[in-house]
Amino acid sequence: MPTLVVETGSVVADANCYVDLTYVRTYADNRGLTVSSRDTLLKQHIIAATDYLESRRFEYGGYKTTTTQTLQFPRTDLVIDKVVEVGKNTIPENLKMAQAQLCVEQALGNPLFPVPDSSTGGQVIQETVAAITVKYSETKSAGSKYRGVIFASVEVLLESMFSDGCTDSFLNAIRV
Repeated sequence: MPTLVVETGSVVADANCYVDLTYVRTYADNRGLTVSSRDTLLKQHIIAATDYLESRRFEYGGYKTTTTQTLQFPRTDLVIDKVVEVGKNTIPENLKMAQAQLCVEQALGNPLFPVPDSSTGGQVIQETVAAITVKYSETKSAGSKYRGVIFASVEVLLESMFSDGCTDSFLNAIRV
């Protein structure tokens, strides 16, 4: 039976998730959604959801609070919606909700990391519209930094924590 070690924001040793069974079930119940009623399966879903969230590590703003922490959160210098600074010992509620939503997706039979279809090649490297020519790369998933499925409901929750690569500087445009 899997064991959940919940990261609380205090850099918990060997943490493997951000939420527990009760959180996920309450999240689903409040929205009229369903997750597994079997504890073992739901724990597996929670851990898989953590893997999904961790695979997005290059997109989060801020920095890991310590170099020794297991997971990407807590983070230092994380600003949500470019306005709200998140405490360095805090796990954002949106992240917890995203993890719970990923458990719902799995309960619906949606794999977080589907196995690619071997009949298709890699990324499209050439495309012609008129005669409909498509050419695929020899290398499957070439150049892809992220290979999971994108879930709109999860994106809405996570996007406020993503770094857009901009600095805190603003430029004023003056018309002359």
